[in-house]
Order: sequence, then structure tokens, then C-alpha cells
Amino acid sequence: MPLARIVSAMAILLSVLGAVAPAASEAYRGLGLITPYPDQTLPTGSGHLIPLTVANYGLPPQWVDVRVVQAPPGWTVVLQAGGRPVGAVLVEPDQSRALSLWVEPPERAAGGPFPLVLEAHSSSARARLPLRLHLSEQAPQPLALEVGLPVLRGAARTVFTFELTVRNPTERDVMAALSARAPDGFRVDFLPRFSEQEITGLPVKAGDSAQIDVRVAAPRGTPAETYPITVTALAGTMSASQELTLEITGEPRLKMAPPDERLSGTAYLGVETPLQLQIENVGTAPAEDLRLSGFAPANWSLRLEPAQIDRLAPGARTMVTAVFKPGAKSLAGDYLLTFEAHGRGTEATLEYRVTALTSTLWGLVGIALAAVALLLVGLVVVRYGRR
Repeated sequence: MPLARIVSAMAILLSVLGAVAPAASEAYRGLGLITPYPDQTLPTGSGHLIPLTVANYGLPPQWVDVRVVQAPPGWTVVLQAGGRPVGAVLVEPDQSRALSLWVEPPERAAGGPFPLVLEAHSSSARARLPLRLHLSEQAPQPLALEVGLPVLRGAARTVFTFELTVRNPTERDVMAALSARAPDGFRVDFLPRFSEQEITGLPVKAGDSAQIDVRVAAPRGTPAETYPITVTALAGTMSASQELTLEITGEPRLKMAPPDERLSGTAYLGVETPLQLQIENVGTAPAEDLRLSGFAPANWSLRLEPAQIDRLAPGARTMVTAVFKPGAKSLAGDYLLTFEAHGRGTEATLEYRVTALTSTLWGLVGIALAAVALLLVGLVVVRYGRR
């Protein structure tokens, strides 16, 4: 081959490579909204979590709003992260954030396909993700979440414990992430059975099961009502949910204080003194069979009138009279009285400080005795002083 042809061929090859190289070196820059299985069949009759990923390819840190732009009528569709609803994520350059899409079809929904469209957009980029879902009663249930007693009842101050079992009938080990949807203010904790260590995930071996306790604490003063809680176990694309119910019952709560709220007063040694006490039920259920008692210093007397209250409705109040008498031989000073009210499932305590004073009657008697003594001395001086 002549040298001129070789040089010409090499020049053409270099020019082609020079044109292709810049295009090949230009990586994609923008946002990605990804799920492993955009077309899938789900079992009917329950909600499901679909894993999502928001990725930032080569852009500066991005505030990314994520929203559902199309959903089947009647479906509940919620974007979640960490078990809470979210509407945006912050993604650093060449990093990604994990989300979940909670989908819950109506009770009688079946068949499909059901299209959903998600969108992620920032100030400089946008990505869309179409999903196509199908519903079938014959769809496999690779992960199961079972509960022995799905409904528990008690007062708001009760810590409720549900016993659940996570079953993994698949042929591989999984790590099940646990989450819960509960009313505002409710605390939900996951613990392995017979352990006090809180967890957010649970390993379950292939073909095996694991048991967990779900502890729920309601805020103090929660109104008597029925409250739903949804617990979900998620392992990759597999998910299982279980509906739990709390029936919060009312509970009595007593408040005891003088009507003027003053927690101190005065009394005279050896003199009976009445003290008005107001008993109020600030709870959400009647207080029944209330027994009142008091404790006084040694050599003091104390009684309560009445000493028993049969029933006190929520929001109701009643007056009780405490009659106490400091011991006549006690020293003047500060003393403490303690009052208690005990009923079914409730109690109240009040401490009242009493400043004991010497009676003015004894002061007058002392003055009179001193005057008599002076008078007698004067008479003696007058009578015998002349001699």
C-alpha cells in the first residue's frame, strides 16, 4: 500500500475519533426518578409501598419537589420517607435519596392497568416516572405481617403492646424495615420479642418468621375514641401491612386545692380551724368511691367532712371541709398538713402549711395575771410600808 494512502486513512480515522470522543465523554446531567419495577402486579385488599429513588447526576445540590401528577380515582397515594409524608428532598451532587410511594386501592378495585405518574423537579431540572399497576387476588404474598389481637382497649395513660409476627416465605433472607402511621402525638416503638431494645428493622431468614412487639403510647388526656394505626414491613419490593386499633377509654383525674389556691394559712394553738377544700374531676370519666384522709402533726386533731364521695362526674367539683386543731401544748411555728383523695384508678394529694400562733386569749390571761400580781404587790407595800 502506498504511503500516501496509509497517511490518508489515518487522517480520516483520527478525524472520526475526534468527532466521537467529545460526545462520548459528555455524561448525563440532570435529575432521575427511578423505581426497580415500574410495571408490577399487586395483591388486592391492602396497601403497598413502592420504593423510589431521586438521583442527582452532576448538578449542584438540588431542592427537589416530588409530587404525584396522576393517580387512579379513589386510590390513596402518599409519598413517604422514614415513615412520614414528605413533599421534597435535598440531593447532593452525584448522590441519591430513597423514598417510598404508599398506594392503597379502593376495596373493590381489581384488574388494571392503573396508571400513575410521578414528577420530580428542581429549579434547573425535571424528571417524570410513569407507573403501571395491576391488581390480582392471585398475586403472590411474599411477605406477611400477622397480629394476634388487633384491637386493644385502655385508658390514655396505658402503654399498649401489640404482638406481631413477620413471615418470610421466600427463598432468601431479608431485612424488613418497620414503619407505622399513627395519629398526631402518638408514639410507636418496635421491639424484638422479650427485648427492650428499640429497632427500625428486623432480619428474617428465608422460610422463617420473627416476632416483634409494637408499643403504642397515646398523649396524656387523649379523648375517649377509637384510633387506627397502620404498621408496615418493607423488604425491597415486598411489603406487608397490618391494621391495628386502639380504643381509648376515659379516665378520672382529680385536682384538690383550696378555692383561692392558697396553700398556707394560720391557726391558734388549741383552737379548731376550718379549711375549705375543693375536689374537682378534670378527667374524662367519672371518679367513683372517693375516700378522703388527712395527716396532721402529733397532738393535733384533724377530721374531714365528708370523708367519702360516691361519685364525681367529669368536670364536676365539690367542697370538703377539713377541721383541724393545733395541740394546745404545741410550740408556735410552721407545720404541714397532708390531704389525700383516693378513688378507682385516680388519686390526688395536697400539702398545706399552717403557721400556729399563741392564742390571744392566753395572752389576755397572762396580762390579767400580771396585773393582779402587781396589784397584790402594791397592796402589800401600801399596807406594810408604813410600819
